[in-house]
Amino acid sequence: MLSSDQATELKQRYSNREVQQWKPAPGKASIDGRPDADLIRYGIQVLDKTVETIGPRVAEAGKRYSGNSLNCSRCQMKGAACRAPRYLPYRLII
Repeated sequence: MLSSDQATELKQRYSNREVQQWKPAPGKASIDGRPDADLIRYGIQVLDKTVETIGPRVAEAGKRYSGNSLNCSRCQMKGAACRAPRYLPYRLII
């Protein structure tokens, strides 16, 4: 975990970086015609239903990748990771 000083330094270092322009995501209906549709749907499921898909209590032991019972979308898609300075490095790669 980063100290407050480290987080402040990283924030200053990367505050002037170029902002990537994002295109709006296509609707879920547009996934159906793609050859990788199953993989995309699985990725969405992992983000939205992490606990049920790869959580510590999943019936199939080989799929227990997450060490906690939180859904990825709880922080990643809601922007919570962007509010705490110690998570700054993760915000830069998401």
